[in-house]
Amino acid sequence: MHQSGCFCGEAETAGSPASWALPKLMAEREGVGPGTIKDDPTDAIQLDGTRSRETDIIRRGAQYITMSNQQTRCTVTICGSFRKHFQGILAAIEEFRQHGVEVLSPKSSPIVNPGEEFAILHADGDADPKTLEERHLDAISAADAIYLYNPQGYLGASATLELGWALALGKPVYARDRPEDFTLKLFVDRVASPEQVAVAIGESLHDNPLQTISARSPLSVLQHYIHRVVVQRGFADESPRDIMLLMVEEVGELAKALRKYIGLKIDSEKADRYAAVSDELADVLIYLLDLADSCDIDLYQAFLDKEKKNHKRFWKQG
Repeated sequence: MHQSGCFCGEAETAGSPASWALPKLMAEREGVGPGTIKDDPTDAIQLDGTRSRETDIIRRGAQYITMSNQQTRCTVTICGSFRKHFQGILAAIEEFRQHGVEVLSPKSSPIVNPGEEFAILHADGDADPKTLEERHLDAISAADAIYLYNPQGYLGASATLELGWALALGKPVYARDRPEDFTLKLFVDRVASPEQVAVAIGESLHDNPLQTISARSPLSVLQHYIHRVVVQRGFADESPRDIMLLMVEEVGELAKALRKYIGLKIDSEKADRYAAVSDELADVLIYLLDLADSCDIDLYQAFLDKEKKNHKRFWKQG
């Protein structure tokens, strides 16, 4: 189962980098992380419009979890058979905790329906199995990696589904044992203990955070990635106003790059200062993601909601 900112562009300086709240990890099982549910995300915004460095928002749907941590932690989601190996999974959760890794799912909580086909934990409340599995998949989406708890290589149908989900997202896959299935074992990056996984994730996030994203990464994972690198580079306190101004500046840089690209007249002595269109598009995207985050907006959800409205409109050619 279950140029002010030094972040983008040539003209930027180190004085005004883009900042991010803690990653909007999707809240899976009740009580994930050291936070409490909040109804209004604006509680984390200070009166001057800047984001609080003491309170960060994690969002999934209409729920918000406030986190007191200022530093991000390595995170994993554990996949395996709760019915067969739950005591071992609990031990793995504790071992990860001892090595500074937060397990997003499952929670360290007793099973309330022993012997039944789908294990339900006390922390799950009254949620139905489909909802619980969706929450577990959300936790995979939010985690830095997944860990297959699979003694003797056993992976049931649900864990295989979850492995496929993680692979589609480009997540690193670690396992207690090499899967017994020939095809599945090809997609395990490393057989490792929780301690070894903690070291590997920490080194990856520090040395090459690009390893945490791929061409298949959804928008939420890109936001998580941007958060990581912004925190690592020491960027902190920009208000939505600041980020908007920086983004508009990057739109201007994009216009200059496009001017050269389509062959409009440019200053021949400054031709080498016109960046590639692709670079400037990337800069605009980075600031757009940052601006959405600073306003506690799930950009994918905002896009989806807007397109639903657009779909109902009637469009006429001019």
